[in-house]
Amino acid sequence: MISDGVIDSIVETNSHEVLSMSKQVLIIAGPAFIVTFFILFILKKLVHIKFKLFIPITAYVFILFCLLYYILNFSTLKSDIKQGFYKVGASTIRQYYPAVLGNLSYLLASYASTDIYSNTHEIEKFNEAVLLPPNKPDNDLIVFIMGESSLVTRYSAYGYHKQTTPFMSNIFSQNGGCIISNSHSTAAFTRDSIPMTLSFNVPESDDNLFDNKSIIEMAKFNHYKTYWLASKGQKIQGTFNTKFGFIARKSDVITFSEDLLDISLGQLLEETLQKDNFPKKFIFVHLRGSHQPYKGYDEVDKLALPDVEEYDLTIHHTDRTIKALYDVINKYSNN
Repeated sequence: MISDGVIDSIVETNSHEVLSMSKQVLIIAGPAFIVTFFILFILKKLVHIKFKLFIPITAYVFILFCLLYYILNFSTLKSDIKQGFYKVGASTIRQYYPAVLGNLSYLLASYASTDIYSNTHEIEKFNEAVLLPPNKPDNDLIVFIMGESSLVTRYSAYGYHKQTTPFMSNIFSQNGGCIISNSHSTAAFTRDSIPMTLSFNVPESDDNLFDNKSIIEMAKFNHYKTYWLASKGQKIQGTFNTKFGFIARKSDVITFSEDLLDISLGQLLEETLQKDNFPKKFIFVHLRGSHQPYKGYDEVDKLALPDVEEYDLTIHHTDRTIKALYDVINKYSNN
């Protein structure tokens, strides 16, 4: 069965993410469809079987009707469905009809459900885990860079024998810098990973996402102007069901580069710092990084590492992007 997370990543993100995630589904669904087609073709041409479709189809529809009736009237999902959250009911249908009907039901329910991520009102409550900082934080400029999850074993900064990250190795070995070992992404999908990194959202429940301030709103509380910068591939399209878009839209400024490659974000950051003299800035930068398909690199990366796999080239490109952002930060701020 295709997981809810994969289908949500198709429905709740942008066209680039849809293309990437759809390929993962088609790797399984495509061959299955072809095999099924040939089996039916052989049965029709070579095997003469007479059977009546009326009985199995009637039984199929009857079981589905009973299941829907139970979900709508007696299950614990009743209140969610009344509020317009149909996906929970569709998830139940997928348990009994995991292939075509279940997946189509989930896709339709996703589009028909109440858009719970469109609310842009400020959240007042801090999570209980937050210790409020001083009223006047020391740093004038904070740049938070988040990349695509990638293999630590391909980073020379972590001991990989090929020089995929020479700039990061240099930057984070300086005084005041650090490289953290044994770290991992909070989730396998962008739509889940970003909310769990930037807010108190947890896999079991989205309550904290809507009830507690995210890092964006906490920065605004401390008098920072907030910015969300990303490349074209990470563009947030509309408000419909974008889980991390719910956090992004809390930012004062949301800007996307015209280029799919992350290296363009250095120029975007420089343009942002040039035209905005606000004294305190919190800037979140979202990288495409080593996202499938592994095409996030250019000729500069290929010249630097001529005999490596595409995956290593994407990590080298991320390294160059970090260097570009780092140089801009040093150019425009000493704090």
